[in-house]
Amino acid sequence: MGDSLKQVKSFPEQVRRDIGSSLYDVQLGDKPDNAKPFKGDDSQTPEDKAALFRYWFDLAKEMGHCSKSEIREDGDRWVCMSGTWEKFTAAWERGYTLEYLRKLMKKIKNP
Repeated sequence: MGDSLKQVKSFPEQVRRDIGSSLYDVQLGDKPDNAKPFKGDDSQTPEDKAALFRYWFDLAKEMGHCSKSEIREDGDRWVCMSGTWEKFTAAWERGYTLEYLRKLMKKIKNP
């Protein structure tokens, strides 16, 4: 998670509450009310894309699918999936979407 917690603690109180509520929803296997779908294009701001990635990475890491991430020199985000590095977009296109990870998490928590 890097310095994510430190960054979140610097946010205004209402923003921290919203983040906490969204994380709680995810832990229960639900979709947060304020979640936005990944469009895979440039319609999102860089901040939206970064937040989406952090959300995806934390969930994938918790489930053991992803262990590391980095941004390469060309600006592409890479993830280590089961010991193999690949572009985040490639992992997403292979089916590791938020919807897929949420479904898996729900099955794990409610067998």
